[in-house]
Amino acid sequence: MNKVLIVDDERIVRIGFKSMINWYQHGFELIGTAKNGANALDMVEQYSPDIVFTDLKMPQMDGLELIRQLKRRRYKGKIVALTNYAEYELIREAMVLGASDYLLKVALNPDDLLVVLNKMMTKLSDERRQIEEDIRQEMTQRERQAIMKNMLFRTFLLRPETSAASAEQEAAELGIVVAERPVSVIYLELDSQDPVLVSGKYAERKLLSLVIRNIADEVFAGRSGTELVELGPEQWLAVVPMGVDAHAQGMKMARSLVDTARLYTGLNPCAVVGVSTEGLDQLRQVFRQCREAAQVTFYKGYGFVEPAVSAESFRESDFNERVKELLAMLQSSEPERFQTVISQIGALAAAERTEIRQLKQCAVNAVTAARELMLGASEPDGAWLEAVQQSLEAARTVQELEQHWQDAVQQLLAMRQEQFRGQYRQEIRNVILYMESHLQDKITLEDIARVAALNESYLCRLFKQETGHNLFHYLSDLRIEEAKRLFRSTALSVKEVAARVGIDNPFYFSRLFKKRVGQSPNQYRGSHS
Repeated sequence: MNKVLIVDDERIVRIGFKSMINWYQHGFELIGTAKNGANALDMVEQYSPDIVFTDLKMPQMDGLELIRQLKRRRYKGKIVALTNYAEYELIREAMVLGASDYLLKVALNPDDLLVVLNKMMTKLSDERRQIEEDIRQEMTQRERQAIMKNMLFRTFLLRPETSAASAEQEAAELGIVVAERPVSVIYLELDSQDPVLVSGKYAERKLLSLVIRNIADEVFAGRSGTELVELGPEQWLAVVPMGVDAHAQGMKMARSLVDTARLYTGLNPCAVVGVSTEGLDQLRQVFRQCREAAQVTFYKGYGFVEPAVSAESFRESDFNERVKELLAMLQSSEPERFQTVISQIGALAAAERTEIRQLKQCAVNAVTAARELMLGASEPDGAWLEAVQQSLEAARTVQELEQHWQDAVQQLLAMRQEQFRGQYRQEIRNVILYMESHLQDKITLEDIARVAALNESYLCRLFKQETGHNLFHYLSDLRIEEAKRLFRSTALSVKEVAARVGIDNPFYFSRLFKKRVGQSPNQYRGSHS
């Protein structure tokens, strides 16, 4: 409903306006009348009428001053002057001040009033449509410019062949300035495997991008010239103008950015802060330092904020001695302790922030060497080694790498065991299979001899001769290996595990376990949880 205000100091005129037409029927709401300009200003502020009809001669504040005040206050509606026959100079002045039309009070009739009302509403509608179109065009232009800015930054930062000179020229055309004052470069990265992202909450990339941009706008509010570059689905780079102490300010804002993102989205990002003050060329160098430093997520996980670390501080470590120790252990009487050495290698790499490719290559080389050492010519086919290499190279964390590495060595141990068994006589292979499948049972020498169809004494001598181990010592080893597996993969108590491997007395089981493994059952479980 279009709202109308009548301003006139003569009561008879105000009454006449009210009664001249059925306002509601014609699509108008007469919100009221005012007897002077001062009263009218209050009503305009309160009701925001679309059209104001005002007399030009009034006490206290006349119509001309009312028009001046309305224009000064950026009134968006239309003003129609009301006057008499002999007041053409006033009408002219009113039109100059901003009135859109005029009506002669002495000759006013319903038809003329309706013509002016509809004329004013048509003008208002046209102006509003034009304003909306202007806003749409401006938003489109801003979006286009934002896309072009992002493409410029992304291309320049990710493609080393892009020249700094051409990028600087394009940046100037887009109004991008990064060298006028110190800036803080903040690299933000999200974990692609974060449960919130995996859940599909931000399945639409535009939604996640909008959320991150809104968070950045809030954190960097008041920092004119800030540029937020979307480098990929989970990577952003913020270039934020700062004061003299740009780095300290950048660290503070990066922490705010990470904390706000975690609070609002449930995500757990990390941020790395660097400083650039000499244009796009140095910006690219600092970005590379930040992105390289962010690889520490492999060791630390996400959620941290820290300064960029130069490539030189990622020290390369010599793991040869550790790998030798690992290979020696695989040849020892306790090869299962290889897990400790692999964990030590991972801890060493984490402490020194070893370049990830180097650590992964170390794991690949170690597995290859272990395969040749343990299996010799009877090595597994190339597909196995290729699958292991792929799993090691795809590891996203040091813990994941250690687990893949340990799994590969465990498989090699099983292959070697199977290889050895293939060299045993059929009777001995039958005995081993029987023991493995009846670990939970009480196994007697009589039971085993029956399976082998051999004399008990002869069986014991033959088993030692074939395997190099005492028969019941070998059985104990099988039980301890199964117990270790249960401790790693289940929450069974020590008593329950002991029963699962055929040992009724948990105290005897604990002593045996510690003697064979070097750790108590609870210590072993704790070190593998």
